[in-house]
Amino acid sequence: MFNLAMALFWLIAGFAIIFWQRTHPESAALNIQGTRVSLGWPVFALVLYNLVRWYRIRAASRRLSEQSRAEQRRQAPRRAPDAPEPRADRSFDLTDPKSDE
Repeated sequence: MFNLAMALFWLIAGFAIIFWQRTHPESAALNIQGTRVSLGWPVFALVLYNLVRWYRIRAASRRLSEQSRAEQRRQAPRRAPDAPEPRADRSFDLTDPKSDE
């Protein structure tokens, strides 16, 4: 989620830089030094970087949760659907105070 928020931040920052340069063309304050290339364009690379990281973390998380669910299903005890629930052995019931006698 942090990477998605950072992508949004860089997207807003990139548009703000480019907008400011379009409205103030006489200023070269936010250009890459020695060129007329706006500093806003490399900021969009940060947007893409954060979006890729967000997607990869999200995909890995989904893959891990699917694997753990599959592992739980594999390890779950199997019984016939119409088989009765197994009954607990009363000799192991430690909550009944009469069993001590």
